[in-house]
Order: sequence, then C-alpha cells, then structure tokens
Amino acid sequence: MTKKKNTDTRAQKKILLIEDEEEIVDLIIFSIANDEYHIAPFATAESGYSDLQSAKPDLIIVDWMLPGMDGIDLTKKIRKSKKYKAVPIIMLTARGEEADQERAFEAGVDRYITKPFSPKFLREQIKELLPKVDKISPTR
Repeated sequence: MTKKKNTDTRAQKKILLIEDEEEIVDLIIFSIANDEYHIAPFATAESGYSDLQSAKPDLIIVDWMLPGMDGIDLTKKIRKSKKYKAVPIIMLTARGEEADQERAFEAGVDRYITKPFSPKFLREQIKELLPKVDKISPTR
C-alpha cells in the first residue's frame, strides 16, 4: 500500500522560497517539500513580497543576491511590518564573510546558511524555527 500524498495545503506549513537559481529551487523543493511543508517559490524579492499579502507563510527562505531588490533589503522590509515581524527568515547565500553574516543578522534574519549547503542541515534549521511560529500564532 502506498502512502497517499497530502494535497491539502492548509494542513501544511507554508515556506516562501525566494531564490533565482533554478537548480537551488529544485534541490530545496526535492529535499524539503512533503506532506508537512508546502514550498512557494519566487525568483525575485518583489514577487515574493507581493505574495506575502495573501500567503501568510510560516517561514521564509531568501537568497541575498537577487535581481532587483536584494535579500537584505527584503528582510528589512519584512521586519518593518508588524504583520510579518515574527515570521522566521533563513538567508541562503553564497556570501560567507563574517561581515556579510553580521549585516544579515542586523537586517533581521534568524539563520544564515552559506552555499553550497546541506539539505539535511536546512531541514534541521526549518524544524527548529517552525515551532516558534506555532507558539506565536496558534490560529494560523
């Protein structure tokens, strides 16, 4: 007997993925998306931010270097909004310098993961951050 895939996305945690590299998007979707997580991918910060208005994500994964607005400016914009201030943000980036990490944390990210990255490590970080959402907003 095969396990039936959960197609009810209301029961899943929604992860907003803002990443312009298709290979990274595919890797994350393959590694993370399952009955527990629904991944909503966007290639630009602007399109991802637009989706925030209706998406109510449980977690956001954002790349630093994006076309148009970068991940740092997007994070600052999200953190200024009372509605999304508590949503955990993971920055996934090729920028590995200590000064870059400091800048990202100052902008408001909760976790900083450098590329190349371990999908297992990313899953662990997501599991650590998502329970915080349940405590903050149990009616989501």
